Amino acid sequence: MTLNKMRMCSLVVMLISSLCIGVFGSKYSKELNEPKPSGKSPVEFRIAKLNQVWEKAIRMQLPPVRQSELHSDLKILEKDELQWKKLKAEGLDEDGEKEAR
Repeated sequence: MTLNKMRMCSLVVMLISSLCIGVFGSKYSKELNEPKPSGKSPVEFRIAKLNQVWEKAIRMQLPPVRQSELHSDLKILEKDELQWKKLKAEGLDEDGEKEAR
């Protein structure tokens, strides 16, 4: 009898977890990766952490000069990060020298 109860509990847990995944999706879901037609500004950077920094800078209402400087710095960081990820994916950073920079 207890074996049947354990099976039922595990079935219920699996069902609930699959429903949660279906409802909330993942970072690779179609909803998260397609632009939303809302009044929000479009996504500025391809890296989520850089977008968070940029959105916070806009919320803080930084002066235009500082916003411009931050934007150019974030663009440089994004370029470097994406370049490093490409090198790593191609196996050209075997010793981790580029990652250490």
